[in-house]
Amino acid sequence: MSESSSSSKKLNEARCPICNFRLRSCANVDRKLIKSQEEIDKVLRLMNKPVEIGDILCAKCNKKLSKQSSLEKKQLLLVPEPCSSSMLMDNSEHFTSTLSIDDSISTINDDQSQSIMVDPTLEYTQIEKDVIEMPFSRPIISHSCCFICPSTSNLKDIPIEARLQVFLKRRILVPKRNRCCKQHLMNGWLNEDEINNIIIESDKCEIELSDMAKFMDLLASSSLNIKDKINNRLMPQCQLYALTAHSWEDIDHLQSLMTYMKNTNKRSVIQAIVTFLCKLRTGNVNKVIAVFSGMDSEKMVGSNIDSVIKSFEVDILPYRFGYQSITRDFLINERSSPVVKNLLDCQNNLIIICDGTYNLYQKNSYSGNKKTTLCKLFTICTTDGFIIDVPGPYNVNENNSTILNEILNQNNGLSVLLQPGDYFVLDNGFRDVVPILKKCGFNVMIPNLEEKNIEPTNDSRLATKIHWVVKAVHAEIGQKYKLLHNQFENKSLPRIAAYCRIAFFLHNEFGQKFNFDSGNME
Repeated sequence: MSESSSSSKKLNEARCPICNFRLRSCANVDRKLIKSQEEIDKVLRLMNKPVEIGDILCAKCNKKLSKQSSLEKKQLLLVPEPCSSSMLMDNSEHFTSTLSIDDSISTINDDQSQSIMVDPTLEYTQIEKDVIEMPFSRPIISHSCCFICPSTSNLKDIPIEARLQVFLKRRILVPKRNRCCKQHLMNGWLNEDEINNIIIESDKCEIELSDMAKFMDLLASSSLNIKDKINNRLMPQCQLYALTAHSWEDIDHLQSLMTYMKNTNKRSVIQAIVTFLCKLRTGNVNKVIAVFSGMDSEKMVGSNIDSVIKSFEVDILPYRFGYQSITRDFLINERSSPVVKNLLDCQNNLIIICDGTYNLYQKNSYSGNKKTTLCKLFTICTTDGFIIDVPGPYNVNENNSTILNEILNQNNGLSVLLQPGDYFVLDNGFRDVVPILKKCGFNVMIPNLEEKNIEPTNDSRLATKIHWVVKAVHAEIGQKYKLLHNQFENKSLPRIAAYCRIAFFLHNEFGQKFNFDSGNME
């Protein structure tokens, strides 16, 4: 056929010879012009449709033709393997083998068939597939957008560790080349909440053999060791909270604050933090903690605890806990109950609640009231449960009035936050210090229970209700951190103050405010 006849096929009324689609209705991109007899034979063989030179295939049919051609090449690819001795023949003989490509084509002309001269000493088998199908669910397969959310910007290939994390939690196999937003990842792992948001697209999935080998190696190495579960963040949130009373987000935040402590060959920073919080949470001996955290010995547990306490004392407590780390305006505007300020009509005054709490220990400090050996810690907090500071420990025989008077006389102590007109909410254990406080210009609220025949006034009831907050703080911290209510050994006595200040800092940082209106926490 001449070139003039070929060009005539490109008129507006031309149609695709395969699907009869009008060509002028589609774009010129990806069309196919039939130029030779070889292409005619190819279309007839693969699509069983007669065409002529000059015909134009639409983009859809051209794509289908390319796909069939690719399949043909795969089926023609043969791998020689040695044949058995019984099949040996004379090397001078050859045979012609005709390969059938498409079962849908009933007959193929002799001039269209392909003859291959092969060595008769060899037999031919098809190459194995490089992917296998697995009976596990999978999300969408996408490289251009996040498979968790529809975002298309700031994407990153999902690491194999995160894919393993998803598989262990929800039995979902994420495809190898999937991408997700960087904000979903933290240190190479997916946030737990993001895993729950993954939508299942299919109940079957395909995985490459090479990728499966890596996946199984990682699964075998990380699923048997609790130490690796902690380091790789594979421990579920419920188990982590049972051991530490905190979530992975809390631990990541603490790790970001602790710049003094570094990873070592024997332990990571995350593992040390989990070990310390497990000690604070359970109060168990170091030998038991070693089993919980996957440590080799109790000495390593003690070393980790020492490192975490040192890092708290260097990086966190001087800047984020205590008198010097907060301001008067912050306590009044952010950490005071609006209800209490309205009841007392003191919008610009600081309201402080004080009380003492006790810790058990072995040193000879016997309390006749509690009938055991104790030491005393002093708590100063606001009306929503925010801890200003925890002075101490003090000898159990020192009363609350003496301790508060001593605190007020300290330089750069509580007095830097106070001004005349501020309120102290106390219990009857502070009776002796009330005249001193009033002399300094402070307002004092204390239950009026000195005379048994006089019924409590409204001010007395209000003082009791407000003072309840500090009792609730002690109860919550006692439930979360059992170590503070256990008996301390004498060798651990120097750490009592550090343990208590860290526990109260954790309460300020991650605990909830007390909702004074309903008597519950928000």
